[in-house]
Amino acid sequence: MADDMTKKSLPFEAVMEIISWLPVKSLIRFRCISKTWHRLLTIDPQFAKLQLDRSIESKVNSSILILGRKNGHAESNLYSINEFPTSDEPILLESPSISIIGVCNGLILLSSRLNEDADRVLYVWNPITGEYISIPCTPTPTLYPNRRKNTRFAFGFHQAINQYKIIRTVGEDDRNSEEEGDEVVEMAELPD
Repeated sequence: MADDMTKKSLPFEAVMEIISWLPVKSLIRFRCISKTWHRLLTIDPQFAKLQLDRSIESKVNSSILILGRKNGHAESNLYSINEFPTSDEPILLESPSISIIGVCNGLILLSSRLNEDADRVLYVWNPITGEYISIPCTPTPTLYPNRRKNTRFAFGFHQAINQYKIIRTVGEDDRNSEEEGDEVVEMAELPD
């Protein structure tokens, strides 16, 4: 009889439905159960969307981006606010220049630059868990040295291959001409 009980388990979809209602603090602990759970709770975009929908319904999790100055220096801090006690420590980064590029399935793509001459660093931030990954940009390509550069980013999800994508376009215009310049398009996939 005991052997019959150990062989039965809930369907995976039922488990996903149940745990999608749990508080984030519990989900963070559950990542250690197995590789399958870790992947589900940190990478799986369908679970991320389900959990985001649940958190919006329950209005439990939220975040705030604070832009300001401290001691004469520009500062950007990203804080996570949820049902647990919060601290005054920023969970992401301090940078004089930060931009929100896009949002996809509850993940936020941020762009940061230390100074005007530095290349950008991208961050994909999960405000539900407070986790983020840093994605360094490759150096901006220069087709013509005397042209003005326009850099744009896009963030999305490719359902057919279950992969998040970041697209960067770099366009160059002649400063003295109305003529359209050349454009370079690059695409990156988020690591698993």
